[in-house]
Amino acid sequence: MMDMIDPLSILSLVSFTIIVGSVGHALQEKTGIPDVLWLLLLGVVIGPVLGFYPHDIFMRLTPMMTCIAIAIILFDAGLNIDLYKFIHEMPKSISLALLTFMLSLLFGSLYAYHVSRLGIMGDLGALSSLEALLLSSMAAGISVVPLAGILGRLEKKGFELGEIKDVLILESVLTDPICIITSIMIVNFMVMGGKASWLQTRSLLTTVSTGFLMGFVMGLIWLFILNKIREARYDYLLTVANLFATYIIAEAFGGTGAGVISALIYGLVLGNSVSVSKMLNLEKPLNINKEKLIEFHGEIAFLIRSFFFVFLGLAVYLSPYLCLFSTGLLFTLQAVRWFSGDLVSRALKLGSLESEILKNISPKGLATAVVSFLPAIYGLPRAEIYPTIALIVILGGLLWSSLVTSIICRTPPSVRCKEE
Repeated sequence: MMDMIDPLSILSLVSFTIIVGSVGHALQEKTGIPDVLWLLLLGVVIGPVLGFYPHDIFMRLTPMMTCIAIAIILFDAGLNIDLYKFIHEMPKSISLALLTFMLSLLFGSLYAYHVSRLGIMGDLGALSSLEALLLSSMAAGISVVPLAGILGRLEKKGFELGEIKDVLILESVLTDPICIITSIMIVNFMVMGGKASWLQTRSLLTTVSTGFLMGFVMGLIWLFILNKIREARYDYLLTVANLFATYIIAEAFGGTGAGVISALIYGLVLGNSVSVSKMLNLEKPLNINKEKLIEFHGEIAFLIRSFFFVFLGLAVYLSPYLCLFSTGLLFTLQAVRWFSGDLVSRALKLGSLESEILKNISPKGLATAVVSFLPAIYGLPRAEIYPTIALIVILGGLLWSSLVTSIICRTPPSVRCKEE
């Protein structure tokens, strides 16, 4: 007989999640401690530590919650990409994003593969090359929400970040889709047994093209509709409903992964309505209330993000071996970030402040948490290890970024200017 949770317990969890998320966000503004930290700790305490909420029941919700979170993350990424700024900052941001991501894949997977063979993971055994690659892909990106909070804290202290802020924000917007899409491709490859063929390559091309086409067409159609009903009630909820419909249709016609790409392109079209109008040579530009759309989307994204981090804490598999292994992976990825950040800093001839920020501040976030549940959805072996590794990497990355920020803030901006 399937275990059940009292409805009041679920309502209490939702209530506590929203309260902790809101209070954590307020504390982040004052102390610089990311709100994600409190949400993760809440999940760990009420789940594995105190056992208030059974782990198995919440794992049954994984497929639904992961699909919703992925669609919202990719829509948010597309919605917040300014095409003109993207084209201007593209060479710097893409070079930083791709360099860091590729090096993280390489060295992260090498670490995971070889270290797991030393017995450091205990009874969990050694990882395959694809499992190691999935782990490094899961943790290779940076998250825009904690990054924006950290950079905002530096600006409040009087530091002029200038161009480096745009480069980092755009990099974080780019790495979420790269992280999720790459991880889904690796998972699909694992499901196929790790055997590549022309049919699989053609299937991948079909997935990408279908997702792109579906996202663009559905986004364009909805853009025309929103332009007509911009003052209508519930237009944002209708936008989200159309997002989910786009995701489902793309998955149905293009296969697993097409929905992810369609959500990104759908958001990109809606977020750049004027640019899209010019590209299509329309006489009258399609104009929507983007500020209102982003404002309402922020509320929904906050709720999903908060609940998913608590959900991650609930799903943790406590193991000292796994914690030790995850800490090593975190240090490996941070070393990669320092190296790639140093290369880009030298190439762009950045000052000491910008260089320190680029090399050290790379917090992980929701994309890492979401990807950690993909193995469970696809029924892959040892699926329970990924949420734990994700939690350690997210917590460690946030703490390191906060520590570096605190150290930078201790030096007055005027002193920094003299050093420059």
